[in-house]
Amino acid sequence: MNISLNDVISNVILSSKSCSKYLENDGISTRLLLLRGFENEKLISYRDVKALKNNIPSAGLALTIIKNFDEYQYIICNYVPKLKDNNLFKIKFQKIRILVFLFFYDLSSILAKTPEPQTLEYWIKEANRLLMETSQIILDYRESLKDENINSKIIVNKNDKLKQDYFVYFDTDENKVDTLLYSIYGIESG
Repeated sequence: MNISLNDVISNVILSSKSCSKYLENDGISTRLLLLRGFENEKLISYRDVKALKNNIPSAGLALTIIKNFDEYQYIICNYVPKLKDNNLFKIKFQKIRILVFLFFYDLSSILAKTPEPQTLEYWIKEANRLLMETSQIILDYRESLKDENINSKIIVNKNDKLKQDYFVYFDTDENKVDTLLYSIYGIESG
């Protein structure tokens, strides 16, 4: 199942839905795996994750990444409304939320067919890089909260770029997403 960038932006950035987790059963603490999408559709569903892992050995690592992504997107979703529209962290958080959902939908497409090992390995490599950066950005944000003077001055500038342009994986680029987000939040680019 593929999803467009505009669909993700509509359902993540522009939606008035409250924050929620999309992973109902994680396949790690239970034998079941159920990841839902925006309209409550099943993206990934397995009754026996052990069988999945036996058939696709790297699936276990992918599921761990999905579990962490779901936790982070929920945490970030709760931070976003508290931030001014021109806050550097708000823009970074929104980009991460968009990317998480793109990775959710991409993994569901990969697992829907018997994936080539290198396809899943590449997904894991890219997703894990984003996961590591997400963790660091959340830590940086929490650190910024300790000094209200600094936090109020953290505005969008050239530092709102992620360390890597993860959007290239999805055949777009971060500049396009920046332009869309700046437009949504009334930020002048340049």
